[in-house]
Amino acid sequence: MHINYILIIVAFLLTGCASKSASYYYTQKQLQHGDLRFHHTLRINEYLNAFEQDWLVVPANQEIVVRKDSLTQKDTPVGEHVFKQIAVKTRRLSREESRKPIAICFVIDISGSMSGENIDDTRVALKNAVRELRNGDRISIVLFNHESYVLTSNVLISHESIISLLTNIDKIQAIGGTDIELGLVTGYEEMAKFPKTVNQRLLLLTDGRSNVQARSPQEIANQASIDYSENVRISTIGLGHGVDETVLRDIAEKGGGHYYFANNGKTLTKFLREDLHTTIVPVAKDVHLAINLGSTYELINIYGPQPEKDSSSNNLKVNLGELNANDWRILILELKRVSSQAKGIQVSGDYFSIAQQKSSDIVQSVQPAQAQSNINKYVLRNSIIFANV
Repeated sequence: MHINYILIIVAFLLTGCASKSASYYYTQKQLQHGDLRFHHTLRINEYLNAFEQDWLVVPANQEIVVRKDSLTQKDTPVGEHVFKQIAVKTRRLSREESRKPIAICFVIDISGSMSGENIDDTRVALKNAVRELRNGDRISIVLFNHESYVLTSNVLISHESIISLLTNIDKIQAIGGTDIELGLVTGYEEMAKFPKTVNQRLLLLTDGRSNVQARSPQEIANQASIDYSENVRISTIGLGHGVDETVLRDIAEKGGGHYYFANNGKTLTKFLREDLHTTIVPVAKDVHLAINLGSTYELINIYGPQPEKDSSSNNLKVNLGELNANDWRILILELKRVSSQAKGIQVSGDYFSIAQQKSSDIVQSVQPAQAQSNINKYVLRNSIIFANV
């Protein structure tokens, strides 16, 4: 039986990861297959966040900024709707941070359901990820189907070891049943061999359907919740036309992580590269936004994280969780103008700085609009994407 998707569960002890683009890549794959049912699960904010927001600059000596913009500059009469964008961005990696060694454990599903395109894409993406590692990094590779096997254990990265690793990866084939939990257990055992002084990561690649021991998706998701309580985060990446987004999102959300979708092997490689180099350094956790609508607007909808339960009708509290280096979030507010007052919405925020180990306020971005225009051209781009979706 050919399974058309691969799931990557990313569990790690010291860092989080950023997920923001699943619907974009999922929609591209569905369109390739002429399947228009994607609109049932499409999330507009994940379309916007699929595009880098490098236009938003974080000032020197700051960790995170927030900026609000209107998606259009036209006047909005009382009774009509208006759309506002809220953008949050974190700083880039410093040179010192980017050179810190990591220890990474890949746990790879080699069951029969991974045969064909899925295992081919996995081999290519894994080899590309290994090439991204640097001297001084460490790696373990665990393979599993209905059993588990340690392909390489706690290998110190060097020119010679990379050649050997690439040769071993080429030999990976898919056959047998699927026992996700067994793969994870063996992966955690390998993690225990890594030096405690380096950042440790565990990446599990699987199609997500454990057919050994009859573990249900709900049971796996519940186990992800337990692992998260022990400081292990789990994220998922779907690859393929037939991906079950509901299950993958459930596992990711209960695991304190995020759901990604890669529409092909190239995108899968891109996500692994970003995971190794961008999301290895968390910058802020417990990131909260406070959005005050005043008496001018009434909230109709938020495209993005939803307000917390203790939010009032005009004072919204939004939790963005943990953000990493060079991370961003775009939220779109759909508002109804209920007053002729000209007062705009107010946005502030706070977070816990991981580097400084204290709570801090999010800095307001004061970037000017683009020359010869009253609207930032990148905000205009997001407005067009939003309207089209």
